Order: sequence, then structure tokens, then C-alpha cells
Amino acid sequence: PQKYSAFELAFEFGHRVIAELILNTLNKMAESFGFTDNPRYIAEKNYMEALLKKASPHTVR
Repeated sequence: PQKYSAFELAFEFGHRVIAELILNTLNKMAESFGFTDNPRYIAEKNYMEALLKKASPHTVR
């Protein structure tokens, strides 16, 4: 079974606001603890931002 992060679940179910909140929290934590140059953080952040740029299939505009 595939494991999903809280971010992916929030995004998948159309909770963009929650997904954005998770991303913002991650960014603030990275800044606070000084790991903005950590490759794992950068990869996760880029992945989340790319997902958020795509329109959610559940979002009606």
C-alpha cells in the first residue's frame, strides 16, 4: 500500500487551504531552524509547490 503524506491527502481531497497551510508551516519551520539549504527540504518544498500549481481535480472554478 502506498503511503501518503498529510500534504498529499489534503491536496487529493481538495483541501487546498490545508495543503497550503502545511507548506507554509514547513517553510516557516525551515527558516526558524535554518535548514532552508537542506536538499530533502528543497525537494519536498518543490514537490508541494508543483502540486499546488496544478489545478486540483476537485476544485470547481
